[in-house]
Amino acid sequence: FYEEYPSRYSIDSSRRHRWIRGDWQIGNWFLPFVPAADKGFKKNSISALSRWKLFDNLRRSLVPIAMLILLVAGWTILSSPWLWTFMVLAVVFIPTLITSAWNIYWKPKEVTLTQHINNASILTSKSILQAAFSLMCLPYEALYSLDAITRTLWRINISGKNLLEWNPSGFMNQKQEGLVPTYRTMWIAPVLSILLIVYFLIESYQTTFIIAAPFLSLWILSPAIVNALSKPSSTSKSKLKESQKEYLRNLARKTWSFFADLV
Repeated sequence: FYEEYPSRYSIDSSRRHRWIRGDWQIGNWFLPFVPAADKGFKKNSISALSRWKLFDNLRRSLVPIAMLILLVAGWTILSSPWLWTFMVLAVVFIPTLITSAWNIYWKPKEVTLTQHINNASILTSKSILQAAFSLMCLPYEALYSLDAITRTLWRINISGKNLLEWNPSGFMNQKQEGLVPTYRTMWIAPVLSILLIVYFLIESYQTTFIIAAPFLSLWILSPAIVNALSKPSSTSKSKLKESQKEYLRNLARKTWSFFADLV
C-alpha cells in the first residue's frame, strides 16, 4: 500500500492523474449535504476541516488549467500581456521565494554557518528549478488534470463504469521511454506553442511574441528535457573525512536516542 517516490516524470504524472480522479470522485463530500443510503440526502457528518481539505484538493487540480488559460488569454484576447504573464510567474515563484527566504533565515543550532549557507543555497536552487520545471510542463499538466476531471465526471454521472480503476505507479515501470514516446505523450505543449506562434505572426503581435517566446521555447523543448531528466543519473561514492564521519555518527546517535527515549 506504500508506493516508492516516482523515479520518472511519466510515473509521477500518472500517479497524480489517479489522485485527481480520486479527489473528484469524492468531491461532493465537501458540501453540507451528501447522498444517503436511501437515495436521499443527509447532513454531512465530516468535520469542517476535512471538508476544507476535500475542497482544497479540487482547487489544486484546477490550478494548472486556470494558469494556462490565463496565459493564453493574456497573450491573445486580453490587454496588457505583461500583466497576466507576471501574475502567472508570481503564482509559481513567490511561494518558492518565500520558503527559500525562510530556509536561509532559520539556521539549526547544530549546523555551522558555512554548512547552513551551502544547504540553503542547494535547497533554494532546487526549489527555483522545480518551479521552473512545473512552468515548463504547464500545458501537459493542464491537459492531464482536465482529462482526469472530465473522465471522472463522465464515469460518475453518465457511464457509471471504471470507478474503481487503480493501478499502482510501479505498473508504469515497464512502459517504454524515449524521446518519441515522450513527445507523443506531451504533444499538447509543442502543438500549442506552434499554434500560438502562427497566431502571433498572422496578427503581427510582435510585442506579445517577445513576451511569450521564452514560454513557447520551453514548451516546445519540454518533452526532450523531460526525457533527458528521466534517464538514470550516474552515482559516485563519496569519500568522507574523519570529521564528517564523526558528525554523522553523532547525528545517528541523536536520532537513535530520540526513538529510544520516546518509543
